[in-house]
Amino acid sequence: MCLPVGFLLVVLCTQSDGRYLPNFEKVAQNVTVTKGQNALLTCHVTHLGGYKVGWIKLDSKAIQAIHTHVITHNSRVSVQHFAPSMWQLNISNVQAEDQGPYMCQLNTDPMRNQVVYLRVLVPPEIELMDNRHEIIIPEGSSIKLGCRAKGDPHPVVRWHREDGEDICIRAPNGERLRFAEHKGETLKLDKISRLDMGIYICTANNGVPSMTSRRIHVKVNFNPVIHVPSQLIWSHVGESTTMECYVEASPRSINYWIKGDGGHISKNGSKYSESEIRESFNVKMVLTIHSFHQSDVGKYRCVAKNSLGEVEGRIHVYESQARPAKTATKTYENDDVIYEDEEYVTEVEVDKANLLEAQDAHQKQLSTESSWRQPSNKRSQGQRQCDISSSSWLFAASALVLVAHVNMSSR
Repeated sequence: MCLPVGFLLVVLCTQSDGRYLPNFEKVAQNVTVTKGQNALLTCHVTHLGGYKVGWIKLDSKAIQAIHTHVITHNSRVSVQHFAPSMWQLNISNVQAEDQGPYMCQLNTDPMRNQVVYLRVLVPPEIELMDNRHEIIIPEGSSIKLGCRAKGDPHPVVRWHREDGEDICIRAPNGERLRFAEHKGETLKLDKISRLDMGIYICTANNGVPSMTSRRIHVKVNFNPVIHVPSQLIWSHVGESTTMECYVEASPRSINYWIKGDGGHISKNGSKYSESEIRESFNVKMVLTIHSFHQSDVGKYRCVAKNSLGEVEGRIHVYESQARPAKTATKTYENDDVIYEDEEYVTEVEVDKANLLEAQDAHQKQLSTESSWRQPSNKRSQGQRQCDISSSSWLFAASALVLVAHVNMSSR
């Protein structure tokens, strides 16, 4: 007699010796695979006789196969039978939706079954929260970077800077602290400075190969700033004289030199040569005067201009009547300040009146031109923070030192 069985299995009714009803030979083993791999779900049945083996996905109640016939319309599913007792459900190119419990069922009365659980590990995936790979913001504003991660197990997201610099995060008390990395799907940067500019990388890892990452380039715009390490220069007739200006600017600035109140110094010809050394938002401007002549004495200006503003630095060039001298350690006194030079190799002999005149002119210049000399943000001494006070090599240049002495009594 034919008896109905669970899950609408259509079976062929046969006579079987009741002493040998089919049974499961082994305990079914759960299966764990990574997305994209193949999964083999196995059950071992003894004394099957004329009974049938069926596979059902329990959470959806979908019949996968009956005996050697595939019922589902999923083309990735197949069945295999290896004599005498092994039955396998094969799922190729496993996807996340294939995860769940599968029943290996025998159409006995009462029904006998085993459940095999298929666990699908999904490698991490990252989705940018605002879908931007480059962000441009003004200095002093705040920004939130976000990477939304998914996968199974759920991934852990971490942030770091591509250039290896620390990430600066503002604490609740307002202090800006440094971290090599930040954990979490969002990274908030408050009152951002030019030192925060760079590429930020978020990585997601859940232990399933392979780890994935996304890059976000943060660009910070600010007005140009110029620093002039030597604002007074003496040169000998016939020699080459070099002057330098250090620029910070973003967006990238247009930089050029002006002599006196005239136009741009021409790059063509043999009199002047210009060069620039760029590193991130820093630029070192160099102007060289070849075969110095008395007509080259005067004021020179280095100018930096971008879409946010324009700034200039000034350098005064004077003729010097220096003569070579033997290497010696000398101490020079200028007003109330004493300068010592242990490797002094040139004795500068200038007319004292000309020197005092140059110093007086320079002091008047400093009193009227200050906007370009110092950056706006200053670092508090001893505070562990990420302010703009110590920007790489730009402000590492030494301060202006005037070493000149005339020993009138020795003449």
